[in-house]
Amino acid sequence: MGHQKMVKTDLIEIMPKPEVSVRCVNCQSQAVDVHGYLFEGIHVLWDCICPNCNTIFYQTLPISHDALFPIAFSKDGLKSNYNKRAEVWLAKPLIHAVTRNIIIRPAIEIKQFKEFGEAILLNCLDDCFGHVYAKLWNAQRLLEKYPEKSVIVLIPRKMQWLIPEGVAEVWLVDVRFKEMEKYIANLDDLVKKEMARFSHFYVAVAPVFLDTDKVDDYKFLKVEKFELKQFNDLKPQVTFVLREDRFWHANRMEEFLNRVLIKFKWQRYFRRLLVWRQNKLVKQAIRRIKASSYEISFVITGLGSNGSFGRLAKDRRVDNISVAIEREWCEIYAKSHIVVGVHGSNMLIPTSLAAGFIEILPEYKISHMGEDTVMRYSGRYAMLLGRHVDAFIHPALLAQHVLHMLNFGELYEEIESNS
Repeated sequence: MGHQKMVKTDLIEIMPKPEVSVRCVNCQSQAVDVHGYLFEGIHVLWDCICPNCNTIFYQTLPISHDALFPIAFSKDGLKSNYNKRAEVWLAKPLIHAVTRNIIIRPAIEIKQFKEFGEAILLNCLDDCFGHVYAKLWNAQRLLEKYPEKSVIVLIPRKMQWLIPEGVAEVWLVDVRFKEMEKYIANLDDLVKKEMARFSHFYVAVAPVFLDTDKVDDYKFLKVEKFELKQFNDLKPQVTFVLREDRFWHANRMEEFLNRVLIKFKWQRYFRRLLVWRQNKLVKQAIRRIKASSYEISFVITGLGSNGSFGRLAKDRRVDNISVAIEREWCEIYAKSHIVVGVHGSNMLIPTSLAAGFIEILPEYKISHMGEDTVMRYSGRYAMLLGRHVDAFIHPALLAQHVLHMLNFGELYEEIESNS
């Protein structure tokens, strides 16, 4: 199955006149009877039966990633149709959750602020922080375009601090990211019950690839981003965003060994060693930078607390995240001349707020380059302040990139004076 064409509308009507376009997963007939919807969690599904071959199956609505990678599967799991590129991270988890009854029943809280006659459900549920945040960006456009409708945000509870003002309702699902791939068994009944309050009910298409130039980060983060005109006025600050499950490796052998550990689920037994190795690379880079200038301050953020950076950097890593920590980190990023992190280290917010970024990009993630960073500038500024570097970059070379970027202030004044 190839990529489905992007849906042109912002909304899919669920009630009172459902919009349906389905082919049978078995015989490809278009004469399919759709007798309902299933609000599974991350996905919304058409519940279908084919009169031609009597196959009972589900088909994803073209929402968010499902608009790019549609998924269809029979209720017994024997027939399926999806893009192989989405097999591991999107299709298989959904099919297994539904057909094998891999369920959870988390608490779901509804916070209602106002109500209109029609409603739009913006489903931001996902097992990846960056995906949730990218889906949530759609709230800005929906609020601007449909002020007469109730915009309802369905989101993991731990991310409610990002919800912009103006939404009519927030539906908070109390579940951890790693549990989100499971079928949320109590969600379907809740949505269908709440739908009855409205004359019309829509699901937002919520594309995950938006023009970030049109996203007002302040509406979500409530923090002013780094102002380039202050680049030379503020003491240089470099922030490393680290995780204890995504690593900066020194060479291909280290990366290979880590992937073997992941495959056999042994990584947790060697985590301290892997973190120690990553921390060593970060320390080497910091020392190289400090050798050129002692006026630069360094901060470390991220989940996990193994190892120590001593006096080299202010260590603001934590084992458990909280809203207070999230907001503290945002303030740190907004004061950072450069943020540095490995692809997948939740870089959307840091790159939204900092002046510039360096992303360490593994080879197998090249096709996803740019998905977890926000390029705030165009033209020459984009080239100078946004960099993707090799996964095995040597600390000395990373230090060169940092030092060159910290000279941006002089270039900025020259460019602005000639504009």
